[in-house]
Amino acid sequence: MTTLRLESLERHRRITWDSEICRRMEVKMANMTKLVLMFILGWVSAIYFPDSRQMLINVTMPVINPYLVWSADAEIHELARSVQRQGRERNVIPATREWPGWLMLNFTTDASSDPWGRAYTYRAWPDSFMIRSYGPDGEALSVDDLRVVTRRPY
Repeated sequence: MTTLRLESLERHRRITWDSEICRRMEVKMANMTKLVLMFILGWVSAIYFPDSRQMLINVTMPVINPYLVWSADAEIHELARSVQRQGRERNVIPATREWPGWLMLNFTTDASSDPWGRAYTYRAWPDSFMIRSYGPDGEALSVDDLRVVTRRPY
């Protein structure tokens, strides 16, 4: 009898605990839905009311910029791997003045510019090369510049 009662209490505890988890998940989903709706409403109002566009951009950029920096860094590393691959296969890397044409030949137009819409810069030296993005502020030699400097593969 006590075993049956203990099993019944255990089953009741599990059901109560499971329903508590479900309730918490429902609350989290409701909060996430509200957040998504507020985000959509914000963008719609920014499109409809031109005066609110700059305010919305100023509010969202601190959230978006880390992703853009990560994306630009990944693109720069991919470009550097492509230059090195060409160097290993053909024993030649693009000259500095050939960079824009090399990008257009080997990548889509999206790859030729960073997430802020500015072209990636490239510089080749006798022993290495550098690919750089001027970062969110767009100014050369500032703290937020992203760059990869790599030795030539040959």
